[in-house]
Amino acid sequence: MNQSKNKSFLMYIGISIMAIAGVYSCTSSDDDNGSTTDDGSGNGATELHAAFAEFDSDNVTIMMSGTSSVNIETNGLPNHTSPYWSSTNVRTITGPNGNAVVTGPAATDHPLYVDPIITSGDQMAPGNIDDFNGSFSLTVPSSPTLASSSSTTGLGAIGIAVSGSVIYNDEEGPNVPLDSAVGSLDYTAAHTGPQSYHYHLEPKAFSDDDDALVGIISDGFFIYGR
Repeated sequence: MNQSKNKSFLMYIGISIMAIAGVYSCTSSDDDNGSTTDDGSGNGATELHAAFAEFDSDNVTIMMSGTSSVNIETNGLPNHTSPYWSSTNVRTITGPNGNAVVTGPAATDHPLYVDPIITSGDQMAPGNIDDFNGSFSLTVPSSPTLASSSSTTGLGAIGIAVSGSVIYNDEEGPNVPLDSAVGSLDYTAAHTGPQSYHYHLEPKAFSDDDDALVGIISDGFFIYGR
C-alpha cells in the first residue's frame, strides 16, 4: 500500500479541498454534457448531474428533491470483491476488553469473497459485509457552492461511494488516528464496523491514483481518485 498516495487521498477528502475539487467536477461536466440544467431562477437544478449515472443502481437510489436538493440512499453494500464478505473461514480477533471476537463460518463463500492479500484473518475487523441489513441516506444540494471557510468532518459516514458503500474520514474514533487500524483494511482500503463496511482511503477496487469518480461527500461535491 502506497502510504503517500493514501495520505494524499485523505487530505483530498477534507471539506475545503473537496470543495475545490468539486468545483472542477461541476463546472466542467455541466458545460460539457448539459446533464445538469439550472431552472433559471437561481434556485438549483432540474436534472441529476451526469456523474450520478456512475453509481451502482443495484445498491444506490438517487432522485431529485425539488430543484435544490438530491436524495441519495444506499444499502451500504459494495459491488466488488473483498475478504470481508462472508466465507467458510473462521477468524478471531482480540477485542478491546481482551475478549476473543469470532466471525464465521458461513455455510458457503459469498460470490464476491476473496482471500485477504493486504490484511490477514487475525488483523481483520469483526463482522462481514453481508451482516449489515439497513441503509444510509444523504441529502445534498443539487448545485453546491464553495463555503467561505473550511470545517472538519465528523465520525461515521461522510459520503457515499459509487460502489454503494459509504466513505469515512481518516480517524478510527474520536481523536483516534487511523494508524491503529490500518492493518485491518482490505486491498481497497476498507473494513467493517461499527455498523457497516466503509472506506477510509482511496478505494483501489475502482480508483487507483487516477481520475475515476469515487463518490459524493455530504457537502454535495463529487470526489475523484486524483
